Amino acid sequence: MFKVVTDIRTGDYAYASPDLQTVSGKSSAGNLLWSVELGEMFKALSEFWALKVHSVELVEGYLIVQFGKDKVKIEPQTGKIITFKAD
Repeated sequence: MFKVVTDIRTGDYAYASPDLQTVSGKSSAGNLLWSVELGEMFKALSEFWALKVHSVELVEGYLIVQFGKDKVKIEPQTGKIITFKAD
């Protein structure tokens, strides 16, 4: 696994897949909670280059995923995308 972030309150964690296209969340027991395929979701943005996850952070209770030049804010319990900010 690459780029792992753990919620110290719950023990749940999120991580980027080895191909850096998918972000997934797992419970502290290791059960898959959700998975978001950012590569497929934002394929139209990557006409000339391959986008990939550069970082995964936990900020103020949300996951902030740097994907290419852009940032995606994800609700860590459900995997729901809250906002997308293109730079």
